[in-house]
Amino acid sequence: MRQLILETLGMFVAGALLFSGLIHASQPYLFIHTVSAYRVTPPVVSGLMGIWLPYFQIIVAVFITINRGRRVAFLAAGGLFTSFSLAQFSVLVRGFQIDCGCFGFIASKVTFASALFPFVLAGISVWSARSIPQAAQQGCLAPDKISE
Repeated sequence: MRQLILETLGMFVAGALLFSGLIHASQPYLFIHTVSAYRVTPPVVSGLMGIWLPYFQIIVAVFITINRGRRVAFLAAGGLFTSFSLAQFSVLVRGFQIDCGCFGFIASKVTFASALFPFVLAGISVWSARSIPQAAQQGCLAPDKISE
């Protein structure tokens, strides 16, 4: 049962990253504008993030889906979702009224709920990473498989 829950949550996390990454990759100018509106990084950094972040999301989603380097992929997803959540909470604290940019064409303002959603996904990602058995990550480098 635990494995089924882990797989289901993993596909949910991967699906959110993949959908968001594909939408943002297909609309790079819009995404760069959205990232810049958060005003948490200098414009040059926001531009670079707007270009590479969607592809990083897609790569992380693929690694979760194909079950390769899954623990690292879940931890990367947790880091991404945490940064998304913190950026949105910073917008709320500073009183900005901007689009969250969460899923590209879905224009919605940053709200407490929109900031909480990636925080929950970060928790799911970290829990998923911790739930993967250590032996499953060792593969051919497991101590019992290395010959001297």
